[in-house]
Amino acid sequence: MEVHEQLTLLMTNIEKTLSFLKKNQEETGEFKSFCCLPDNEPKEWRYSGDSPFVTANILFCLRNVKHGECLKIRENGLVYLKSLRENFGLWRYWKHNNGIMEYNVPADVDDSSLIAFLLEKRGDDVTCTLELVSANVSFRNRYYTWFLPRYQFLPSPRVFLWLWYELYKTAIVFLPNPKIPKYEPISSPWDSEHGVGAHAIMALGKRAQSSAITQMVKDVQQNDISLQYYDHKLFVYHHISRAFSEGVLGFSVLKNIILNTIQQFGITHDEQDEFYLLNVVNYITLKNYGLHHCAFGKELRGFLKSDPMVSKQKWRPYKYWTSKQRSWWAGSPELTAALYLEMLYD
Repeated sequence: MEVHEQLTLLMTNIEKTLSFLKKNQEETGEFKSFCCLPDNEPKEWRYSGDSPFVTANILFCLRNVKHGECLKIRENGLVYLKSLRENFGLWRYWKHNNGIMEYNVPADVDDSSLIAFLLEKRGDDVTCTLELVSANVSFRNRYYTWFLPRYQFLPSPRVFLWLWYELYKTAIVFLPNPKIPKYEPISSPWDSEHGVGAHAIMALGKRAQSSAITQMVKDVQQNDISLQYYDHKLFVYHHISRAFSEGVLGFSVLKNIILNTIQQFGITHDEQDEFYLLNVVNYITLKNYGLHHCAFGKELRGFLKSDPMVSKQKWRPYKYWTSKQRSWWAGSPELTAALYLEMLYD
């Protein structure tokens, strides 16, 4: 195929994918979040209610796409995300008592950091959000996942009291649960993982604690990676690469480790594989580090460009994040499409 034909096909696929995203964005600006119970047969993906995280991830994928339709998608999405903002500029994965999800959950660092990053890029003031993210760090220099009434918030009595009330409303997720094997809690107040921490560091940018960056680098170098709501370290590397691409240069020393791990993972050819989405995630990680022109990067891009999902626009949901027990997956067809669009848009 000649270069001109290749470029024409590429632009056509980009246009088609943008059209798919526009068509499937709700009037509110939401991109619906879906969940799957992998142990159930048949394995079905179902809408899991108002949730900002799919929308925020899609908007992040589109952040550098210069296209009129893309600008409208981003603006509508940000309106939706702002509508879900709660006290003190925080966000949670789903609304309390939403009628779909069984349990309430606290506000969290992952949602709050990613959305704050997007809003600040647009020029919004997210100082309050980022101050709370920055404070929500453990003595081990790792960011906690959940906003809870910790001693760090004592200097802000209103915040501290609100977080106590939030703990009261969400305490059930931190208690032993008879519906879970081994009678485990769904979550822990001390949850802290690198996939979340990378988003926190990205949002904070130059305001991020150097000790937290140093700790994350050390952990990755020692392969001491906490996996809780993300169940493969390559998703963590993806978030680290996002932060690097947005100016967190302290993560540059991880380039070779990440490249070697991605090459060892290789290409997953089975569309039914639960980690199939890592093909495109890994390519974007390489691109964020400027490594996508290496031999494996070119091979991976060639495979992804020929994926029938692109040419036939038959987008499928895949697991991007999970419950800690791996009994619940989350993703969406639109998130899959947005990741492929980020891959295509060099």
